[in-house]
Order: sequence, then C-alpha cells, then structure tokens
Amino acid sequence: MKMNTKQLFLRKGDYFSYLEELGMCKNTIWVNKYVINNFEKYCMTNDISTINKDVVKQFYLNSLDYVNKTKNYQYVLKRPILAFLDYCNTGSFLKEYSNKKVEHIIINNDFKKIFNEYKNNILLQSELSNKSVNRKVRVITNLLNNISNMGINKLESLNEQIITTYINRNLNIYSKSTINCYKSIIVEFLSYLHDNNLISFSKKLVTYKSSNSRDIVASSFTTDEVKMILDSIDTSTKHGKHHYLIIVLLAYYGLRVGDIMKLQFKNINFNTNKISLIQSKTKVELVLPLVDEVKFALLDYIKNSRPSNTNNDYILLTIHAPHKEYTNIDAFYTIISRIILNSGISLDDRKNGSRVFRHSLATNMINKNVELYKISNVLGHKSTRTTSKYISRDTNLLKEITLEVNYE
Repeated sequence: MKMNTKQLFLRKGDYFSYLEELGMCKNTIWVNKYVINNFEKYCMTNDISTINKDVVKQFYLNSLDYVNKTKNYQYVLKRPILAFLDYCNTGSFLKEYSNKKVEHIIINNDFKKIFNEYKNNILLQSELSNKSVNRKVRVITNLLNNISNMGINKLESLNEQIITTYINRNLNIYSKSTINCYKSIIVEFLSYLHDNNLISFSKKLVTYKSSNSRDIVASSFTTDEVKMILDSIDTSTKHGKHHYLIIVLLAYYGLRVGDIMKLQFKNINFNTNKISLIQSKTKVELVLPLVDEVKFALLDYIKNSRPSNTNNDYILLTIHAPHKEYTNIDAFYTIISRIILNSGISLDDRKNGSRVFRHSLATNMINKNVELYKISNVLGHKSTRTTSKYISRDTNLLKEITLEVNYE
C-alpha cells in the first residue's frame, strides 16, 4: 500500500460526502474528519510524500494519545484511516468499518459482578430505550476496562483524580454534546457506587447530575404562560390548527414528541373517548381519556386543516406537499420552539422544549393530590422512580404550575 500524499488528501472531501450519502450519523462523520484532518496535518508537518503502512503506524503511535486509549477506543480511532484508504483505492470500503460490533466484555470479574447488578437493578428497570441502555453499557464497560488497564482492581482504590484523568484522556475525541452525555453516564454510575458504599471519595463529582432532568424542572411554565402559548397560535389558519394540536397534546397529555408524530387514526376511539398507543420509547401501551380540549383540537384539524385527498393513516401530516407522515422528529422540535419563542413569554435561562410540558403536567397532578402511581400511568412510565424525577422540586414552589385537566 503506497499512496501519494497530495492525491490522497484531495479525495477527503469526496470521502466525507460519501459518508453522508451512506447515512452515517453526525458523530461518526465528526470522528472521521477529526482523525483524517489530524493525519493530513501530521503528514504535512513531517514532509511525508508517500503514505504506507509504516506511516500510518507511526501516526497512531505519536498522535491522538492513541497508546493510552482502551482497545475499543483504539479501534474507533484506527477505523477512519483504514476506511479512507480503502475508499481511495476502491471507491468504497468494507462494511466492517461502519458496521463492526465490539463486544462489551468487562475484564475484571469483580467489576463485572457489580456492573451486572447495576445493569439489572437500575438500567433494565428504567424508562430507557434499548439504544440508550446499550450506550450506557458501552460507556461504563470502557471506563471499567480502562481502570483495570491502569492496574486498579478494587473499586475502593478509585479517586476523583483517576476519573478526571480517564475523562480527559478518553473522551476528548468526541463533540462537546457527546462528552457531556458520556460524563453524565459515568456520574450516574459513580452515584450508584457511592450510594452502595462501594466508593468513598468526595461526593463533589458524584453528586453532579446531567443537566437534563434538573433543567427541565427549572424550565416549567406557569399557568398563565401555558395559556399564553396556546392563545398565541392563530387557529384561524390551517397551519395554526396543525400547530395548536401539537401543543395541546403536549400540554394536556405530556406525550413524547415521537409518539405525537406517530399517532394514527386507529389510536383514537371517539365512541369510548379514549386514546391508546404503544409508546415508541418503552414499547408499553398507554391509554388516556380523550378530554374535550384535545378532542375539539383534533376534530378541528382533521376537518379544516388536514389534507383530505390522502389515505394516509397518520393523523399529523407535513404542512407542505407532498403531504405525508413525518419521518424527522426535528421538524416537531422546530415548530414547538418557534411557537414558544413567539408566544411573548420571557424565557430567561429556561429551556423551551417539549419535555417542559411533560413536567408541568406531572406537577399539576401531584398538586391535586393524585397518587404517584396514577401519574406514572398518565405519563406512561414503567416505574414511579422515573416519575418522581419530574416532581422532585419543592411542591410549594411548583404550585403555580397547573393546568386544569380532569383525570379519573
């Protein structure tokens, strides 16, 4: 394998476009760009005119802190150049470069036992999708194996410096949002270890939480603000009726956006006034009363806004032709954010996403003395542990956040 350096890197733009055409995720494309751009810089700095196996080997030995990575991370870093070279030689690359599955095996038997307990008692009992569970398994497995490679065989030997060193060495190849996600996974696992007296170092790091649930709680809307959001939508237009239905489903049911997007006529029973659906995230059936506020918004949209010349079973269709079901959830987030921003409410440092409505609904019900398990049923949670995260703040402070909905 010998390739001219200048000719090789002239192909990288085409290669990145090729990855996009294959439907690679943004993070995968980012890692490819990160590694290949660093490889180009290495070759230019060292006046390398021809690329061969030895050049690639030396690049990894001297760059990206490769030697200090775990085997899994080394594979992540090695894969982009191998795939890029294959692409330049053949116009494509082997599927194993984009589809190879790394088995997540924990080396240390003691670590494995503790992690299996965490997985069975926490991860598998949570509201997480299979994809999210697998992500956490991968991140924690890499953490524990890296710790083992550092010669640490007992969890009680862990300290804050070791965790910080691991994060700085192993997560720096990812985007900022991915790093924050992986950090929160690690901290959740450390919190479990701390709560079970398996580690004893300072809770300063352990008690750090992902910004996700805390920010949602802090970002709740008051009753007046919810009303302002709903009233700000011009329901005299077809677009307005479409948008109003989305917000009503969020405000009165706290449905996840993915479930709103996939709502079909078979899920609505006007005779029994029930909405029933299988939740995309948990695969658990959710049955809700068809309250008047939602029913009227639904009928108004179907009769006066939804395209009539279609046999599509999905309720909400794209606004612009060709009218079809939504396949990109980001379109909903854009609509929701725009409506909130245009409503006139002051956001300050609060978030304006769809899940804020979900928390507000839970708070409203707890303030009406509804039992926790009933709130879990409305939100479609498997466990009340998940529901409690939505209402963990001082309820005296949250009593302003109410929406008048009667639930049996």
